Amino acid sequence: MTATSLPEKSGVPHLEVHLSEDVVAMIPMASVREVSVIAAGQVVPVPNMPSCVLGTANCHNRLYWLVDLPQLLTIRTLDVGGQRYSVVLVEAKDQALALAVPEIRGIARLEAIDPLLESLPYNLTPYVLGCTRGDRPAYVLNVAALLESPVLQS
Repeated sequence: MTATSLPEKSGVPHLEVHLSEDVVAMIPMASVREVSVIAAGQVVPVPNMPSCVLGTANCHNRLYWLVDLPQLLTIRTLDVGGQRYSVVLVEAKDQALALAVPEIRGIARLEAIDPLLESLPYNLTPYVLGCTRGDRPAYVLNVAALLESPVLQS
């Protein structure tokens, strides 16, 4: 009996998240530390913060800022119905941030990323590395740019 190896999967892995019905984003897995679900009651609101900052959340005995990613990108406000948040914990340049998203779809491998489209909305431009190809293109997010967002620095 001969051993057969599984074919190598090509492409760079990205986490696919849906920010709205029309907007799909891809987060490079190299920047993803963890994906989890957090009960809304576990989020501690912090006064005098931008509206996209939902508060702080405890993950493995560390506190992280929890940010409404669709609202940060001015796409829409996250509606959790008071129950729970789907959270992607990201890290870049020794900084970490918890991103609340409406839906996490899974991991996709991207062969290529197209440069920014001219039709890219201006509010997304600083946070997008490029777009995927296909019938329904997705925006590939720049995690370092999200962490350095002027909205979060104020």
